Amino acid sequence: IGKYEKAEFMIDTGAGHSAITEATLNKLRAQGKVEFVKNVAGRLANGSKLALPLYRVTSMHIGAECTINDVKVVVLPNATRNIIGLSALKKVAPFALAVNPPRLLLSNCRQGAA
Repeated sequence: IGKYEKAEFMIDTGAGHSAITEATLNKLRAQGKVEFVKNVAGRLANGSKLALPLYRVTSMHIGAECTINDVKVVVLPNATRNIIGLSALKKVAPFALAVNPPRLLLSNCRQGAA
């Protein structure tokens, strides 16, 4: 994520928003790579609702060959894992998941750093 910070993400095609941990948010803030947009209503997997802060990340780099600009992410309280959801995946659609070997196949990627 960002030009200088590496982070692991889980792909969740059932998540409308991509999500980052508070630790990832703090690293991005220190680099000036994120800005607060607004609070949004979120529904968690267990059905509960809560207000979540929505941020715009300048760019995310997936692998060596794909850059996604202006990705909206939420910060989940007490989260331990970053999630790539549809807010990022729709920018590189169509996409596919391969299982053997495990790979994420993306279209419409920008090459190189933003």
